[in-house]
Amino acid sequence: MSKGIRYDALLVRELAEVLSVRLGGRRIRALRFSSEQRAIAFAFRDETFVWDLHPDRGWLTLEPRRDRSPGVALPADARIGTVTSPPDERLVDIAIEGEDAPGAHVRRIVIELYGTHRNALALDGDGIVRAVLRPRPNAERVLAVAKPYTPLPAAPRAGAVQRPSIEEWRAAFGGVAADDRRGILLARFAWTSPINAAFVLRDDDLDAAYERYHALVDTTGQAWVLRPASSVQPYTSRLDDSDARKETDLIGAFAAAAALRIGAATHETFVAELSAALVAVRDRLDRAAVRTARLRDQMRGAPEEATSLRRQADLLLAQLHRIPKGAAEAEVDDFAGGTLVVPLDPGLTPSANAARLYDAARKRERAAARIPKLLHAAEAERARLSALEARLAAGEATREEVARLSSTERRRQHDGDASLPYRLYRTTTGLEVRVGRGSGANDDLTFHHSAPDDIWLHAESVPGAHVILRWGKRDVNPPATDLHEAAVLAAVHSKARTSGTVPVVWTRRKYVRKPRKAGPGRVTMDRAKTVFVEPRSEVEKRLRVQDGD
Repeated sequence: MSKGIRYDALLVRELAEVLSVRLGGRRIRALRFSSEQRAIAFAFRDETFVWDLHPDRGWLTLEPRRDRSPGVALPADARIGTVTSPPDERLVDIAIEGEDAPGAHVRRIVIELYGTHRNALALDGDGIVRAVLRPRPNAERVLAVAKPYTPLPAAPRAGAVQRPSIEEWRAAFGGVAADDRRGILLARFAWTSPINAAFVLRDDDLDAAYERYHALVDTTGQAWVLRPASSVQPYTSRLDDSDARKETDLIGAFAAAAALRIGAATHETFVAELSAALVAVRDRLDRAAVRTARLRDQMRGAPEEATSLRRQADLLLAQLHRIPKGAAEAEVDDFAGGTLVVPLDPGLTPSANAARLYDAARKRERAAARIPKLLHAAEAERARLSALEARLAAGEATREEVARLSSTERRRQHDGDASLPYRLYRTTTGLEVRVGRGSGANDDLTFHHSAPDDIWLHAESVPGAHVILRWGKRDVNPPATDLHEAAVLAAVHSKARTSGTVPVVWTRRKYVRKPRKAGPGRVTMDRAKTVFVEPRSEVEKRLRVQDGD
């Protein structure tokens, strides 16, 4: 079978009518663009409308699931307005209604359904692009965030608005060989396409073809799933397909076509996926158990360690005159009686050693204050994974969960179970951001897990993580929104995270160098620019990609 749903103007016209009825007036909780999946999702209160625009698929579905993941900026009380399609165009225009408020909120969603160049764009009230599924910053028709939206120029065909006369029809085909009529039909007459051309021109009777053409164009409110030899196709007419199946509306036709095209996974495949999913969850459950146990130990030991360190510092300060400079340890009188041996750093003075012990005590005290919250989160994650394992073992997990978890396990095996040197994030428009896990990991990320034209970022003049915004487009800078979000991540993962505003330098990764004998994470750069951002932890949480996502 060939892959993917085909769209033509008739299908898109009817689809806009159905969506206007099915979705019009409904409140949108979130609107998400997924460039990686080539899909957009409208999250409503208790279901999500997903439009898959990949040319190998093309499905649209209303799924009984809640999707509250962050998305593009919507006006308050956002709702679906009218859904329209220009005559004889493969374009759906969805109006977004809501309260007026400051900021660039989305007011229109434009879905372009042109062959393999399918795309989706979110526009504000001024027609400026605020999100795009597939950016095309270098194309003749620029499609990029913060740029005005320019529709694809239309090539008018007869019959888009007013029915062509029989005389126009006869004049177009008069004297044309039968084999050449298809090209004439597709080039000159509105609403025709490779899907319906054979139906219109199925015999040599041009007058009968004219009647079929207008019957096809005038048909509304019907939905069929066609079964041609090499595919399945939702459509507005049965055409000449004797195996066509009638559906209530086009949403149902798309769902039925997807089920026929994809089919149910074989028992053996599902068993293999389930086994891999169980391995992945149990591995994560083991790690969660280790983390929980470690936090419990730390919670028990941190207060005692802080008290002991502070006591040692007090004893050192009280008896500095007895401790020679450069000593590796000091035997001091304990206030409670007897003596106590205190390890020292020979490179520090006795008073500096006492200050070091006080600093260590304060760190233990701060850790003791944080640990209960961390432990609560770790125990909640362990409970979630335990419940997920039970659902997998009982066969109650959804097929999507199983496929996602088994994919996670396959990636782990492919990577040799070696942890990556970076944390993974994704910007609002779908660009990948990699944040180094430490000084040694920073070098690994910058010089082994990035491309020369990726964007490299770092908080200016303070220790922090190297950040890579995956871009790779030569001589074209990334959208300002994506650059800003990557800079926020660099600020959050730096020593300046508590500052009000943080300067973050950025440049192409190819302009970053590692000097000879430089310490871990230390680099030099050329052609750097600076942006100023607020290190907001809520942005970091919103952009974070969880394991298995």
